[in-house]
Amino acid sequence: MVKAVECAAESVTMSGISESPIETIFGAKLALALRSVCEDLGWTFSVGARCDADVSLHPQYPLRRFRYDFAILAKGQSQPLVLIECDGKEFLSTEEQQANDRLKDGAALKAEVRLVRFSGSEINSDIDRCIRRTLQSMAA
Repeated sequence: MVKAVECAAESVTMSGISESPIETIFGAKLALALRSVCEDLGWTFSVGARCDADVSLHPQYPLRRFRYDFAILAKGQSQPLVLIECDGKEFLSTEEQQANDRLKDGAALKAEVRLVRFSGSEINSDIDRCIRRTLQSMAA
């Protein structure tokens, strides 16, 4: 029951700051995972642009001329540990969007920030695998 309440609370928080249902679902689940890891390590965690937390999940993170769905930030680091993009089918269907995604990938690469990208079907079919892959990318 406690897990369900925690998940609902994260979902409510995320729904107000994410831009799509798939981002809300992924962001809430990622926030729960990050909060748990941080608590285990004795670190503080926040969602949003709060600068005093040891680790924060920042939705709609600006980098260069782009906004990424999420960034995981660590206190004292000038760049995100990882950027995350959650792509729904409708966002991958046009050549223009695919070209924009390639530019975003290039901007992250140029900034030397890891970028992980998940399709909506990946998130819907195995969100736990997507979360594990995100957490693993932080350590890479």
